Amino acid sequence: MFALLSGFVSAALSISVPLYLDSQGYDLPDIGFLLGTAALLSALLGVALAALSDHMGRRILISLYSVASAAGTALMGFIPAPVAFISGRAVSSMAGANQWNLMLARVSDLSGKEHRAAKLGLYIAAFALSYSISHIIVGAIIDGFGFPVAFAVTIAAALACAATALIFLEVGKRKHRVHLSLNILKTRDGKLNMFVSFCTGFTSIISMYVLYIFLVQHFGFDATFVGLFIAVTYIFWAVSSYLFGPLIDTNGLKRMMLAGAAINASVWFAAIYFQDLLPFLLLMAMDNISWPLYGISAQKLSTILPEQENMGRDVSIFGFANMMGIIAASFLGGVLAEMSFGYVFAARALAVLLGASIVFFLMKTKD
Repeated sequence: MFALLSGFVSAALSISVPLYLDSQGYDLPDIGFLLGTAALLSALLGVALAALSDHMGRRILISLYSVASAAGTALMGFIPAPVAFISGRAVSSMAGANQWNLMLARVSDLSGKEHRAAKLGLYIAAFALSYSISHIIVGAIIDGFGFPVAFAVTIAAALACAATALIFLEVGKRKHRVHLSLNILKTRDGKLNMFVSFCTGFTSIISMYVLYIFLVQHFGFDATFVGLFIAVTYIFWAVSSYLFGPLIDTNGLKRMMLAGAAINASVWFAAIYFQDLLPFLLLMAMDNISWPLYGISAQKLSTILPEQENMGRDVSIFGFANMMGIIAASFLGGVLAEMSFGYVFAARALAVLLGASIVFFLMKTKD
């Protein structure tokens, strides 16, 4: 239930925010600046709070992050000022990113590393199923009732997430002091995974806002058709996450991550040249089919390197690097898209290839 609700909240913000900014007359570099600034403000708080979750448990913080997401969405959606929008988006981004890191830690609390990818795949599949379908719902709400109603529904869903988290059984609580340490970065693999996490965050150069604006400007879609396009293609993300999780556990994350990256990068290089509706639709379906091989492998890697007693803290350290990648993608995405959307597609392909190559050729971790 929590995965479904959080998938709705994430989808609602993913489609509402870029289309709202576009409707207000912001160009692509301006959208990138606003969202990048918001992400930068949100990036620093998560490591300390995740370390606190290792001590006091994860349930309360996961719930509080949902409340923060609701508050940030209200500030962003109902106060018509750039400062309010940046502040609200910073709060909602911080809440969403750090809640995701804590859920990774929670899945790790509940599973051994030999079956970790399967459990992650199951959670991500539920999230992705809701994420894809919710794009249709929120797109229709935007076209039918306007952005204020869409933001109001998002707030209600975030508060429902908060209530759902409170009924979790607590499994992450430890009897040691809150320990703020960067020991994970003293290891070779820890340092390398910081860069891999940055690359993974940078792959959001497509999904953060550029894809939505591309669909509007290139195909002339309204919000309903943007939501329909995303739903049709992202449903494959849910199916593939469910199917590929056990495959990654069986065959090893290094090989599966490299294979997924090779396929996914090929899709985005092809997207530079094939931008008619049907070919692009098929390419986006292939993107979502292949992405879990890379994405789940990267998530599993970030949960098997940490110290077990400090799982939340160390996962969030890698999450911080992921957020730095998102920030870079946000600023650079608008600039590249203003020149050509093809440059954005190429940057996405190179990021996924670089991340997987570092893991396969340089890292010594065995899973």
